[in-house]
Amino acid sequence: MTYLKLHLLLNYYPAIFAALATIILAAGLYFGKPGAYRAALKLLVFVFLLTLIVVFLGEFAGMYAGASEGPRAAALERHKLTGTAAFVTVAVTGIAALVANIRLRKRPDVTRRAQAIMLLLAALSTALLIASVLAGRSIKSAAAARADIFINTNSTEMENNKWHA
Repeated sequence: MTYLKLHLLLNYYPAIFAALATIILAAGLYFGKPGAYRAALKLLVFVFLLTLIVVFLGEFAGMYAGASEGPRAAALERHKLTGTAAFVTVAVTGIAALVANIRLRKRPDVTRRAQAIMLLLAALSTALLIASVLAGRSIKSAAAARADIFINTNSTEMENNKWHA
């Protein structure tokens, strides 16, 4: 399995788990459940580790991409920029979640302000991860939509008329 296939396989999971952690954090904050807060913190640390793997796989896959100009190169650059922003945000969120997890072992009381800050970081991470995933999905369509390729649909129409008349 190549780096690109592994990157494409794992690419969606950080965004999905970050969204789940954000929902759990919001529910824990709304209902006042400290167990939900702890579970969401652990999930955010996992999201950070998974994102680290996805970013490195993407970097290795990018070495073999070979697009230097055109719409595919622009889409790759956009994906790399949004991915870098998402990675930095997820790293800050993951480290903050790890520190909060360690502090919770010593002092189990959690202020609503700390929970709200974690919720804000998790929501920002989720939004940037989703933006990175969408930018990555546009690479395939940008590669297929080159300006110098003309797709002739006459043969398809002739086939349809021949077999479906």
